[in-house]
Amino acid sequence: MENHRENDVIEVDLLEIINALLGGVWLILGTGLLAAVVSFAISKFVLTPTYESTTKIYILNKSESTTVTYSDVQMGTQLTKDYAELINSRYVLETVIAKLSLDEMEYEDLLDRVSVHTPTDTRIVSITVTDTSPLKAMDIANCIREVASSHIQNVMDIEAVNVVEPANMPTVKASPNVSVWTFIGGMLGVLLICFIVIVRYLLDDTIKSSEDVEKYLGLSTLALIPIAENGEKVYGFSMFRDWDDNMMNAVKQPCCMYGYDEYGVVLATRVLLMMLHYIFECSIFISRRTKWGFSTRNQ
Repeated sequence: MENHRENDVIEVDLLEIINALLGGVWLILGTGLLAAVVSFAISKFVLTPTYESTTKIYILNKSESTTVTYSDVQMGTQLTKDYAELINSRYVLETVIAKLSLDEMEYEDLLDRVSVHTPTDTRIVSITVTDTSPLKAMDIANCIREVASSHIQNVMDIEAVNVVEPANMPTVKASPNVSVWTFIGGMLGVLLICFIVIVRYLLDDTIKSSEDVEKYLGLSTLALIPIAENGEKVYGFSMFRDWDDNMMNAVKQPCCMYGYDEYGVVLATRVLLMMLHYIFECSIFISRRTKWGFSTRNQ
């Protein structure tokens, strides 16, 4: 991890972050897949589906003549927002509640289920009702259209409000969208696990390689000593043999080091003792050989 702390500034290597994400790619993909499956199950089997029914009306403020003038069209376009406010008025919605005997609803409840749209540069007003029952949504939309048409004529002094399209019987649920829920759930799962991986990478300040030793401590690494995670003794360096699980002979292995326990403590004291013992034995052996050779020549 290339995090250099100088003057409380942390530099992060973007390439190492990418490597950390690639290292956990299977975890990321697995989490994303699990989140997508959970989102699919919730949207398909848990959430209550809702349906939308839409009706449209056409409003035109006519003059006394039988022909429609440009001013009539322009005036009707400017007043569409006023019509939307009248449709959502308390008088209209409370009248609909009373006519359809919607005792479980209040004005605010029905207002949340009704949306009014006025397309730009048109005199057509669309009334959409959302409900968990498709039949109920259609009945409410038709009733709102009827009550609102009469109310608009009385308030705005409009000659007539024509029905462009009666409310339809919805056959396809408007929400929740299973595909969208599944996609969003999978993406959220991937983003969440990526965030966790990056945070763990940034918070992890342990030294993991010889390069980290040189970066943080400014020391050169002479040898690497692997430590067993289960606490068993392992050999870290051998001059004569490969890695093994047996204690090596001090004469053959003057530089053998071993370590143990879960804390990764390396017991290197034996190295010095073994090397001193080896040097001492070699000195005695050379001294004896030299003395024996000198005695042989004298004889």
